Amino acid sequence: MQKMKNIWKQNKGVSLVSLAVAIIILVIITNILVYNAKDNVYIKSLTNMYNDVSNLREKISNYYSIYGDIPIKVKYENTEVINNLQTAGIIGVNDKIDEFYVIELSALEGLTLNLGEDYKKIKNNEAITQEEINNLRDIYIINKNSHNIFYADGVSGGDGKYYYTDDKNVDTEKIDLRYVDGVKIPEGFFYCGGTKQEGIVISDVKGDDLENTKQGDQFVWVPVENFEEFVRQDFKEEIPNGDFITTQATNGKYYESVANGKDEGTQVEEMYKSVKTNKGFYIGRFEAGEIASSKKGVTPKTNMKWGATTQDSTEGAVELAEKFASDQGYTSVKSTLCYGVQWDAVMRILHHGNQTEQSYIKNCTGMGNYQTSGKMQTGNKSTYQMKNIYDLAGNVKEWTMEQYGETGKVARGRKLSRSWKYQSSICT
Repeated sequence: MQKMKNIWKQNKGVSLVSLAVAIIILVIITNILVYNAKDNVYIKSLTNMYNDVSNLREKISNYYSIYGDIPIKVKYENTEVINNLQTAGIIGVNDKIDEFYVIELSALEGLTLNLGEDYKKIKNNEAITQEEINNLRDIYIINKNSHNIFYADGVSGGDGKYYYTDDKNVDTEKIDLRYVDGVKIPEGFFYCGGTKQEGIVISDVKGDDLENTKQGDQFVWVPVENFEEFVRQDFKEEIPNGDFITTQATNGKYYESVANGKDEGTQVEEMYKSVKTNKGFYIGRFEAGEIASSKKGVTPKTNMKWGATTQDSTEGAVELAEKFASDQGYTSVKSTLCYGVQWDAVMRILHHGNQTEQSYIKNCTGMGNYQTSGKMQTGNKSTYQMKNIYDLAGNVKEWTMEQYGETGKVARGRKLSRSWKYQSSICT
Protein backbone atom coordinates (compact mmCIF):
# COMPACT_ATOMS: atom_id res chain seq x y z
CA MET A 1 0.00 0.00 0.00
CA GLN A 2 2.80 2.33 0.89
CA LYS A 3 4.50 1.43 -2.34
CA MET A 4 1.44 2.36 -4.34
CA LYS A 5 1.26 5.77 -2.65
CA ASN A 6 4.88 6.45 -3.49
CA ILE A 7 4.25 5.61 -7.11
CA TRP A 8 1.22 7.90 -7.16
CA LYS A 9 3.23 10.72 -5.67
CA GLN A 10 5.99 10.20 -8.20
CA ASN A 11 3.55 10.21 -11.10
CA LYS A 12 1.79 13.25 -9.73
CA GLY A 13 5.08 15.12 -9.50
CA VAL A 14 6.00 14.25 -13.05
CA SER A 15 2.59 15.34 -14.30
CA LEU A 16 2.93 18.76 -12.67
CA VAL A 17 6.35 19.34 -14.21
CA SER A 18 5.12 18.17 -17.58
CA LEU A 19 2.13 20.42 -17.29
CA ALA A 20 4.32 23.43 -16.47
CA VAL A 21 6.58 22.70 -19.43
CA ALA A 22 3.57 22.26 -21.68
CA ILE A 23 2.14 25.60 -20.54
CA ILE A 24 5.46 27.34 -21.21
CA ILE A 25 5.64 25.77 -24.64
CA LEU A 26 2.07 26.75 -25.41
CA VAL A 27 2.74 30.33 -24.31
CA ILE A 28 5.75 30.48 -26.61
CA ILE A 29 3.77 29.03 -29.48
CA THR A 30 0.92 31.46 -28.80
CA ASN A 31 3.33 34.39 -28.83
CA ILE A 32 4.79 33.21 -32.11
CA LEU A 33 1.31 32.93 -33.59
CA VAL A 34 0.41 36.40 -32.34
CA TYR A 35 3.54 37.92 -33.84
CA ASN A 36 2.97 36.05 -37.08
CA ALA A 37 -0.57 37.35 -37.18
CA LYS A 38 0.70 40.89 -36.66
CA ASP A 39 3.33 40.39 -39.33
CA ASN A 40 0.67 39.10 -41.70
CA VAL A 41 -1.37 42.25 -41.10
CA TYR A 42 1.63 44.45 -41.90
CA ILE A 43 2.56 42.33 -44.91
CA LYS A 44 -1.01 42.47 -46.21
CA SER A 45 -1.17 46.26 -45.81
CA LEU A 46 2.19 46.74 -47.51
CA THR A 47 1.25 44.36 -50.31
CA ASN A 48 -2.01 46.22 -50.88
CA MET A 49 -0.17 49.53 -51.14
CA TYR A 50 2.57 48.09 -53.36
CA ASN A 51 -0.01 46.61 -55.72
CA ASP A 52 -1.90 49.91 -55.85
CA VAL A 53 1.23 51.90 -56.72
CA SER A 54 2.25 49.40 -59.38
CA ASN A 55 -1.25 49.47 -60.87
CA LEU A 56 -1.35 53.27 -60.84
CA ARG A 57 2.10 53.52 -62.42
CA GLU A 58 1.03 51.34 -65.34
CA LYS A 59 -2.25 53.21 -65.87
CA ILE A 60 -0.62 56.64 -65.61
CA SER A 61 2.18 55.62 -67.96
CA ASN A 62 -0.40 54.60 -70.56
CA TYR A 63 -2.34 57.83 -70.02
CA TYR A 64 0.86 59.86 -70.39
CA SER A 65 1.82 58.16 -73.63
CA ILE A 66 -1.57 59.06 -75.12
CA TYR A 67 -2.20 62.55 -73.77
CA GLY A 68 1.30 63.82 -73.05
CA ASP A 69 0.35 64.71 -69.50
CA ILE A 70 -0.49 63.04 -66.19
CA PRO A 71 -4.06 62.85 -64.80
CA ILE A 72 -4.09 65.58 -62.15
CA LYS A 73 -6.37 68.48 -61.22
CA VAL A 74 -5.79 69.57 -57.64
CA LYS A 75 -2.59 70.25 -55.71
CA TYR A 76 -1.65 68.46 -52.51
CA GLU A 77 0.19 70.76 -50.13
CA ASN A 78 0.31 68.91 -46.81
CA THR A 79 3.70 69.89 -45.39
CA GLU A 80 3.65 67.08 -42.83
CA VAL A 81 3.24 64.45 -45.53
CA ILE A 82 5.97 65.99 -47.70
CA ASN A 83 8.29 66.13 -44.68
CA ASN A 84 7.54 62.46 -43.99
CA LEU A 85 8.54 61.58 -47.54
CA GLN A 86 11.77 63.54 -47.14
CA THR A 87 12.52 61.90 -43.77
CA ALA A 88 11.93 58.49 -45.34
CA GLY A 89 14.58 59.41 -47.93
CA ILE A 90 12.37 58.76 -50.94
CA ILE A 91 12.20 62.35 -52.21
CA GLY A 92 14.84 65.05 -52.32
CA VAL A 93 15.06 67.73 -49.65
CA ASN A 94 14.57 70.34 -52.36
CA ASP A 95 11.35 68.88 -53.74
CA LYS A 96 8.71 71.58 -53.54
CA ILE A 97 5.29 71.22 -51.98
CA ASP A 98 3.61 72.59 -55.11
CA GLU A 99 5.05 69.73 -57.19
CA PHE A 100 2.62 67.21 -55.65
CA TYR A 101 -0.91 66.60 -56.92
CA VAL A 102 -3.81 64.30 -56.13
CA ILE A 103 -4.08 61.65 -58.82
CA GLU A 104 -7.29 62.06 -60.82
CA LEU A 105 -8.42 58.46 -60.49
CA SER A 106 -11.60 59.01 -62.51
CA ALA A 107 -9.44 59.63 -65.60
CA LEU A 108 -7.99 56.11 -65.42
CA GLU A 109 -10.13 53.34 -66.83
CA GLY A 110 -10.35 49.84 -65.36
CA LEU A 111 -8.67 50.83 -62.10
CA THR A 112 -9.20 48.92 -58.85
CA LEU A 113 -7.42 50.01 -55.67
CA ASN A 114 -7.12 48.63 -52.15
CA LEU A 115 -6.49 52.02 -50.52
CA GLY A 116 -7.15 55.66 -51.35
CA GLU A 117 -10.79 55.97 -50.32
CA ASP A 118 -10.42 59.70 -49.60
CA TYR A 119 -10.40 60.44 -53.31
CA LYS A 120 -14.17 59.91 -53.26
CA LYS A 121 -14.46 63.06 -51.13
CA ILE A 122 -12.89 65.08 -53.92
CA LYS A 123 -14.88 63.29 -56.59
CA ASN A 124 -18.15 63.91 -54.68
CA ASN A 125 -17.14 67.49 -53.81
CA GLU A 126 -16.95 66.75 -50.10
CA ALA A 127 -13.40 68.14 -50.01
CA ILE A 128 -13.55 71.31 -52.05
CA THR A 129 -11.18 73.76 -50.38
CA GLN A 130 -7.43 73.46 -50.60
CA GLU A 131 -7.20 73.09 -46.83
CA GLU A 132 -9.70 70.23 -46.83
CA ILE A 133 -7.81 68.53 -49.65
CA ASN A 134 -4.52 68.89 -47.77
CA ASN A 135 -6.08 67.18 -44.73
CA LEU A 136 -6.88 64.02 -46.70
CA ARG A 137 -4.47 61.19 -45.89
CA ASP A 138 -6.00 58.04 -47.36
CA ILE A 139 -5.12 59.21 -50.83
CA TYR A 140 -2.56 58.70 -53.60
CA ILE A 141 -0.46 61.65 -54.75
CA ILE A 142 2.05 62.09 -57.56
CA ASN A 143 5.12 64.27 -58.07
CA LYS A 144 4.50 66.25 -61.25
CA ASN A 145 8.18 66.34 -62.21
CA SER A 146 9.26 62.79 -61.42
CA HIS A 147 5.87 61.07 -61.95
CA ASN A 148 6.54 59.03 -58.82
CA ILE A 149 3.51 57.91 -56.81
CA PHE A 150 3.05 57.97 -53.04
CA TYR A 151 0.42 56.92 -50.52
CA ALA A 152 0.02 60.03 -48.37
CA ASP A 153 -0.82 58.33 -45.07
CA GLY A 154 1.89 55.71 -45.37
CA VAL A 155 1.68 52.07 -44.25
CA SER A 156 3.37 50.77 -41.09
CA GLY A 157 5.82 47.98 -41.68
CA GLY A 158 5.71 46.80 -38.07
CA ASP A 159 9.35 47.75 -37.68
CA GLY A 160 8.76 51.29 -36.49
CA LYS A 161 8.93 52.62 -40.05
CA TYR A 162 6.29 53.85 -42.47
CA TYR A 163 6.31 53.08 -46.17
CA TYR A 164 4.81 55.35 -48.82
CA THR A 165 5.63 53.73 -52.14
CA ASP A 166 6.87 50.45 -53.56
CA ASP A 167 10.51 51.39 -54.13
CA LYS A 168 12.88 52.78 -51.51
CA ASN A 169 14.96 54.62 -54.13
CA VAL A 170 12.01 55.74 -56.21
CA ASP A 171 12.86 59.44 -56.28
CA THR A 172 16.64 59.46 -56.24
CA GLU A 173 16.65 60.15 -59.98
CA LYS A 174 14.13 62.05 -62.07
CA ILE A 175 12.55 60.10 -64.89
CA ASP A 176 13.24 61.01 -68.49
CA LEU A 177 10.14 62.99 -69.36
CA ARG A 178 8.73 62.24 -72.79
CA TYR A 179 6.27 65.14 -72.76
CA VAL A 180 6.31 68.59 -71.16
CA ASP A 181 3.18 70.76 -71.42
CA GLY A 182 2.01 68.36 -74.11
CA VAL A 183 5.21 68.86 -76.14
CA LYS A 184 6.96 65.64 -77.11
CA ILE A 185 10.61 65.18 -76.18
CA PRO A 186 12.19 63.20 -79.06
CA GLU A 187 13.86 59.88 -78.36
CA GLY A 188 17.52 60.38 -77.53
CA PHE A 189 16.89 63.82 -75.99
CA PHE A 190 16.26 64.87 -72.41
CA TYR A 191 14.25 67.64 -70.79
CA CYS A 192 16.41 70.42 -69.27
CA GLY A 193 13.81 72.91 -68.08
CA GLY A 194 11.34 75.59 -69.06
CA THR A 195 7.69 75.53 -70.03
CA LYS A 196 5.92 76.11 -73.31
CA GLN A 197 5.44 79.73 -72.28
CA GLU A 198 9.06 80.20 -71.17
CA GLY A 199 10.64 78.03 -73.86
CA ILE A 200 11.09 74.27 -73.37
CA VAL A 201 14.77 73.31 -73.56
CA ILE A 202 16.04 69.83 -74.41
CA SER A 203 19.54 68.36 -74.68
CA ASP A 204 21.12 65.30 -76.22
CA VAL A 205 22.98 64.68 -72.94
CA LYS A 206 21.16 63.24 -69.93
CA GLY A 207 21.33 65.38 -66.81
CA ASP A 208 22.04 68.58 -68.73
CA ASP A 209 20.41 71.74 -67.38
CA LEU A 210 19.51 75.27 -68.42
CA GLU A 211 23.09 76.34 -67.74
CA ASN A 212 24.27 73.71 -70.21
CA THR A 213 26.74 72.39 -67.63
CA LYS A 214 26.91 68.97 -69.33
CA GLN A 215 27.67 70.64 -72.67
CA GLY A 216 25.02 68.81 -74.61
CA ASP A 217 23.63 70.23 -77.83
CA GLN A 218 20.50 72.11 -76.75
CA PHE A 219 17.33 73.05 -78.59
CA VAL A 220 14.26 75.15 -77.83
CA TRP A 221 10.65 74.41 -78.74
CA VAL A 222 8.88 76.93 -80.96
CA PRO A 223 5.12 76.33 -80.60
CA VAL A 224 2.80 76.61 -83.60
CA GLU A 225 -0.57 75.99 -81.96
CA ASN A 226 -2.59 77.36 -84.87
CA PHE A 227 -1.28 75.98 -88.15
CA GLU A 228 -3.25 78.63 -90.04
CA GLU A 229 -0.76 81.18 -88.65
CA PHE A 230 2.26 79.23 -89.90
CA VAL A 231 2.72 81.41 -92.97
CA ARG A 232 5.55 83.42 -94.45
CA GLN A 233 5.25 87.04 -93.42
CA ASP A 234 7.18 90.04 -94.65
CA PHE A 235 6.65 93.63 -93.66
CA LYS A 236 9.08 95.20 -96.10
CA GLU A 237 7.27 96.66 -99.10
CA GLU A 238 10.14 96.26 -101.55
CA ILE A 239 10.08 92.50 -101.07
CA PRO A 240 6.47 91.45 -101.59
CA ASN A 241 5.54 87.79 -101.22
CA GLY A 242 4.88 87.55 -104.93
CA ASP A 243 8.59 87.92 -105.66
CA PHE A 244 9.43 84.67 -103.87
CA ILE A 245 9.51 81.29 -105.56
CA THR A 246 6.71 79.04 -104.29
CA THR A 247 7.05 75.35 -105.07
CA GLN A 248 3.43 74.70 -104.30
CA ALA A 249 0.38 76.64 -103.18
CA THR A 250 -1.95 74.62 -100.96
CA ASN A 251 -4.80 76.19 -99.02
CA GLY A 252 -3.13 79.56 -99.27
CA LYS A 253 0.01 78.40 -97.45
CA TYR A 254 3.35 79.82 -98.47
CA TYR A 255 5.86 77.22 -99.61
CA GLU A 256 9.57 77.81 -100.07
CA SER A 257 11.95 76.29 -102.56
CA VAL A 258 14.22 73.58 -101.24
CA ALA A 259 16.76 74.18 -104.02
CA ASN A 260 19.24 71.61 -102.73
CA GLY A 261 19.51 69.17 -105.62
CA LYS A 262 16.63 67.02 -104.40
CA ASP A 263 13.15 66.87 -105.81
CA GLU A 264 11.65 70.24 -105.06
CA GLY A 265 8.98 70.16 -102.41
CA THR A 266 10.14 66.99 -100.67
CA GLN A 267 11.98 68.49 -97.74
CA VAL A 268 9.74 71.49 -97.32
CA GLU A 269 6.65 69.31 -97.41
CA GLU A 270 8.16 67.14 -94.67
CA MET A 271 8.83 70.23 -92.61
CA TYR A 272 5.28 71.53 -92.96
CA LYS A 273 3.81 68.13 -92.16
CA SER A 274 5.99 67.80 -89.07
CA VAL A 275 5.07 71.26 -87.79
CA LYS A 276 1.37 70.61 -88.35
CA THR A 277 1.47 67.19 -86.67
CA ASN A 278 3.61 68.20 -83.69
CA LYS A 279 2.30 71.78 -83.41
CA GLY A 280 5.77 73.26 -83.50
CA PHE A 281 9.45 72.59 -84.06
CA TYR A 282 12.81 72.77 -82.28
CA ILE A 283 15.59 75.23 -83.10
CA GLY A 284 19.14 75.49 -81.82
CA ARG A 285 19.31 77.32 -78.50
CA PHE A 286 22.73 78.83 -79.22
CA GLU A 287 24.49 80.10 -82.30
CA ALA A 288 26.14 77.33 -84.27
CA GLY A 289 29.71 76.75 -83.11
CA GLU A 290 32.85 76.46 -85.23
CA ILE A 291 32.46 72.71 -84.89
CA ALA A 292 28.75 72.33 -85.69
CA SER A 293 27.01 72.47 -82.34
CA SER A 294 24.40 74.27 -80.27
CA LYS A 295 26.31 74.68 -77.02
CA LYS A 296 27.10 77.40 -74.55
CA GLY A 297 30.61 78.84 -74.35
CA VAL A 298 31.92 78.01 -77.82
CA THR A 299 33.07 80.28 -80.64
CA PRO A 300 30.28 80.93 -83.13
CA LYS A 301 30.66 79.94 -86.75
CA THR A 302 30.60 82.99 -89.02
CA ASN A 303 31.09 84.00 -92.67
CA MET A 304 29.39 80.89 -94.03
CA LYS A 305 28.28 80.74 -97.65
CA TRP A 306 24.88 79.35 -98.50
CA GLY A 307 26.37 76.68 -100.71
CA ALA A 308 28.90 76.17 -103.48
CA THR A 309 26.56 78.30 -105.63
CA THR A 310 23.03 79.57 -105.21
CA GLN A 311 21.86 76.43 -106.99
CA ASP A 312 24.29 73.99 -105.33
CA SER A 313 23.72 73.54 -101.60
CA THR A 314 26.91 71.58 -100.94
CA GLU A 315 29.93 73.06 -99.18
CA GLY A 316 27.91 75.60 -97.23
CA ALA A 317 25.39 76.34 -94.51
CA VAL A 318 22.63 74.19 -96.01
CA GLU A 319 24.78 71.06 -96.13
CA LEU A 320 26.17 71.69 -92.65
CA ALA A 321 22.66 72.03 -91.22
CA GLU A 322 21.32 68.93 -92.97
CA LYS A 323 24.23 66.75 -91.87
CA PHE A 324 24.12 67.95 -88.29
CA ALA A 325 21.54 65.39 -87.08
CA SER A 326 23.18 62.41 -88.75
CA ASP A 327 26.69 63.48 -87.71
CA GLN A 328 25.50 63.66 -84.09
CA GLY A 329 23.92 60.22 -84.38
CA TYR A 330 20.32 61.42 -83.98
CA THR A 331 17.86 58.84 -85.24
CA SER A 332 14.52 60.33 -84.17
CA VAL A 333 14.85 63.77 -85.77
CA LYS A 334 16.09 65.51 -88.91
CA SER A 335 17.86 68.83 -89.17
CA THR A 336 17.69 71.57 -91.80
CA LEU A 337 18.65 75.16 -92.24
CA CYS A 338 15.86 77.39 -90.96
CA TYR A 339 13.05 78.16 -93.38
CA GLY A 340 11.75 81.71 -93.61
CA VAL A 341 8.33 80.61 -92.37
CA GLN A 342 9.99 79.11 -89.30
CA TRP A 343 11.98 82.30 -88.81
CA ASP A 344 8.75 84.26 -88.69
CA ALA A 345 7.25 81.79 -86.22
CA VAL A 346 10.20 82.44 -83.90
CA MET A 347 9.70 86.18 -84.23
CA ARG A 348 6.03 85.86 -83.33
CA ILE A 349 6.64 83.96 -80.10
CA LEU A 350 9.35 86.44 -79.08
CA HIS A 351 7.20 89.53 -79.27
CA HIS A 352 3.66 88.25 -78.81
CA GLY A 353 1.81 90.38 -76.29
CA ASN A 354 4.92 91.75 -74.60
CA GLN A 355 6.10 95.29 -75.23
CA THR A 356 9.57 94.60 -73.80
CA GLU A 357 10.06 91.71 -76.18
CA GLN A 358 8.74 93.74 -79.08
CA SER A 359 11.35 96.36 -78.28
CA TYR A 360 13.99 93.65 -78.17
CA ILE A 361 13.07 92.54 -81.67
CA LYS A 362 12.87 96.02 -83.17
CA ASN A 363 15.89 97.54 -81.46
CA CYS A 364 18.57 95.14 -80.25
CA THR A 365 21.26 97.71 -79.47
CA GLY A 366 23.38 96.29 -76.67
CA MET A 367 21.45 93.03 -76.62
CA GLY A 368 23.23 90.35 -78.58
CA ASN A 369 26.36 88.42 -79.33
CA TYR A 370 27.99 90.79 -81.79
CA GLN A 371 30.86 93.23 -81.60
CA THR A 372 33.01 95.17 -84.03
CA SER A 373 36.13 93.06 -83.50
CA GLY A 374 36.69 89.53 -82.29
CA LYS A 375 34.02 87.03 -81.33
CA MET A 376 32.14 86.55 -78.09
CA GLN A 377 31.39 82.99 -77.05
CA THR A 378 27.88 81.63 -77.38
CA GLY A 379 25.57 82.15 -74.42
CA ASN A 380 27.92 84.82 -73.09
CA LYS A 381 25.27 86.80 -71.20
CA SER A 382 22.04 85.58 -69.66
CA THR A 383 20.42 88.92 -70.55
CA TYR A 384 20.88 88.06 -74.22
CA GLN A 385 18.12 85.45 -74.23
CA MET A 386 14.41 85.50 -74.82
CA LYS A 387 12.19 82.43 -74.46
CA ASN A 388 15.39 80.56 -73.48
CA ILE A 389 16.88 81.26 -76.94
CA TYR A 390 20.28 82.96 -76.78
CA ASP A 391 21.74 85.77 -78.88
CA LEU A 392 19.05 86.11 -81.50
CA ALA A 393 20.07 89.75 -81.81
CA GLY A 394 23.56 88.52 -82.56
CA ASN A 395 22.45 86.20 -85.34
CA VAL A 396 22.46 88.94 -87.96
CA LYS A 397 22.10 88.13 -91.65
CA GLU A 398 21.65 84.40 -91.20
CA TRP A 399 21.09 82.20 -94.24
CA THR A 400 17.70 80.58 -94.61
CA MET A 401 16.10 78.19 -97.10
CA GLU A 402 14.17 81.07 -98.68
CA GLN A 403 14.65 81.78 -102.35
CA TYR A 404 14.36 85.19 -104.02
CA GLY A 405 13.69 85.26 -107.73
CA GLU A 406 15.40 82.57 -109.79
CA THR A 407 18.87 82.76 -108.26
CA GLY A 408 18.82 84.69 -104.99
CA LYS A 409 18.89 83.24 -101.50
CA VAL A 410 17.60 85.09 -98.48
CA ALA A 411 19.44 85.91 -95.27
CA ARG A 412 17.21 87.12 -92.47
CA GLY A 413 18.06 89.88 -89.99
CA ARG A 414 19.96 93.16 -90.05
CA LYS A 415 22.84 94.58 -88.08
CA LEU A 416 22.77 96.39 -84.75
CA SER A 417 19.65 98.44 -83.96
CA ARG A 418 17.82 97.30 -87.10
CA SER A 419 18.00 93.58 -86.29
CA TRP A 420 14.87 91.47 -86.13
CA LYS A 421 12.56 94.00 -87.69
CA TYR A 422 10.66 91.46 -89.79
CA GLN A 423 12.62 92.24 -92.90
CA SER A 424 14.82 90.38 -95.32
CA SER A 425 18.20 91.14 -96.77
CA ILE A 426 18.81 89.65 -100.19
CA CYS A 427 22.11 87.84 -100.68
CA THR A 428 23.20 86.13 -103.87
